Amino acid sequence: MSEKKNFQYIAAGAAKGAADDASASEPTDAVPCGVVREPLVFGAAGRQVLGWMHHPSPATRQGRAVLLCQSVGFEYVNAYRVFVEFADRLAASGYPVLRFDYPGTGDSAGGQAAPSPLAEWIEAVDWAARELRHDSGCDELVAIGFRLGAALAALAHAHGAAIDRLVLWHPVAAGRQYVRELRAVAMAGAQPPASDGSLEVAGFAFAAELVAQLRAIDLTQASWPALRDALIIGRDDLQADDRVVDRMRAQGIPVTRQSHPGFLQMVCEPPDTRIPEQACAAIAQWLASPSVAKPGSAREFGQAERAELAIGDLREQTWLLAGERRIAGVYCSASDATTKRAPVLILNSGTAHRVGPAGLHVSIARALAKRGIPSLRFDLGGIGDSPALGSAVTNQVFPAGAVDDVFAVMDDLTQRLSCRRFVLLGHCSGAYHAFQAALQEQRSRIDEIVMINPLTLLGAVAMSAAPAETGVGRVAPWRARLKSASNYAVVRAAVGWLRRVRVGLRVALAGVAQRLGLRADGAAAVSLQAFFRRGVRLSVFVASRDPGMLRLRTEAGAAWALGLRRGLIDEYWIADANHVFSTEASRARLIESLCARLLATEHA
Repeated sequence: MSEKKNFQYIAAGAAKGAADDASASEPTDAVPCGVVREPLVFGAAGRQVLGWMHHPSPATRQGRAVLLCQSVGFEYVNAYRVFVEFADRLAASGYPVLRFDYPGTGDSAGGQAAPSPLAEWIEAVDWAARELRHDSGCDELVAIGFRLGAALAALAHAHGAAIDRLVLWHPVAAGRQYVRELRAVAMAGAQPPASDGSLEVAGFAFAAELVAQLRAIDLTQASWPALRDALIIGRDDLQADDRVVDRMRAQGIPVTRQSHPGFLQMVCEPPDTRIPEQACAAIAQWLASPSVAKPGSAREFGQAERAELAIGDLREQTWLLAGERRIAGVYCSASDATTKRAPVLILNSGTAHRVGPAGLHVSIARALAKRGIPSLRFDLGGIGDSPALGSAVTNQVFPAGAVDDVFAVMDDLTQRLSCRRFVLLGHCSGAYHAFQAALQEQRSRIDEIVMINPLTLLGAVAMSAAPAETGVGRVAPWRARLKSASNYAVVRAAVGWLRRVRVGLRVALAGVAQRLGLRADGAAAVSLQAFFRRGVRLSVFVASRDPGMLRLRTEAGAAWALGLRRGLIDEYWIADANHVFSTEASRARLIESLCARLLATEHA
């Protein structure tokens, strides 16, 4: 979870109560009968992108295909689950659907070091449109773009992409306004713009060149000579801006303009994400208009279990693992890897999909691969691109089948790669799942677990029952009193020191009480002692400004202190970092420390 709700930049809608969609529903991920998800790679060398096809049943397949263009940054991560389910629904209605990550984002190759990243993103929309037409055999293609993805789809069509119809969903029509919103989010996270104009927004870096290119976006000056028609969906809690509508109509393009609720629920924190049912229904109805397009010859699908892309000297393979579980995972390794090192399995953080908070897991995986350590970042069942089995509840921070999924992935890699030893790595809730897997595993295949900012050893029960932190350990009351103080950083450091002193005193007192027989070991302490008996190494990386260690050390009591004294636990503290390592500098410190730790031990 981020320290601030990262959608605060839309506070303009608060005047109307930020009207939520009363019909909005939780993501279910019950993949409709006959729909098949399949990973694929396309694009130019060095800038290949990862996409996911959602194939409809051959019996229902239509001649109209749908290309989903997602947004970037935190809007991409937070709304990811919405678009997975929306793609499934569209495919169930007979539309072949493709969604994908732009170069340098998500699981795709490339990066912002390119001279013109925005141009590459627009070009990627063209690639995706060509790929979708080729794979589906459809004569008609509709692009549905969300936020910046809407602008990219519109600009791609203006540059000649083979898109027949457009849906612009809460579109970024004016780049200057969008950059102002990004700056507001950055400031809310105490990350003011750098002197060169670059931004760090909720953990995502926007290089100065990209910021300048984004600022230049202006759909009111674009032309769409071959566009058949368009649907533009705005928010119902903001005043309508019809300049793009007017621009299209002036060019003779039929435009349908609608407003629907639910935007906030799409881009809030992943565990709280909801499907905006009204908007989805409106898009589906508009798509269903009569079409003369006939289904063409689609390529054979449903057999591919992997897609491979090259990233410099690295190779990433997207696999569907564990048989019918179809767990989506990306295996990252050096291209010429001959290492026998144990792979690092990277588990989901919360319900963010496998890329992790602001792409943290991708950065970790690629840094490890450059040092010769392979990894697999994957989605637990009911998260990201992995479907839930049976009637399992989805989009859960602590899914009931998480440990079974970990074991199933280990079994698959044992057969696929002849792996016999593993390292588990998890951030936040992923740390808990890694701990539980090591505790329950009966075949001694786990050498080490790496916990990054763990919050609990007891899972959902402990998190729901934990009281809110109060007193001097909370920074918020101090912040409220010191909004205008120039020495806020000093006070924040002092508050952090007081918090650590309090933790130390509570742990010490708990140890004394246990030795005197005044306090029995709690469930977390018992679990931790059982873990120690397994002989699995435990490495813990903690952000200096993360409150999680207070909860965890209080849970574990003297058992944690005992583990530290006996060398059963290694703690590594990352300076000037928060829970999600939302700055490039803190992220770099974490990754360097993490790589050094894993390189120090030969996990074969």
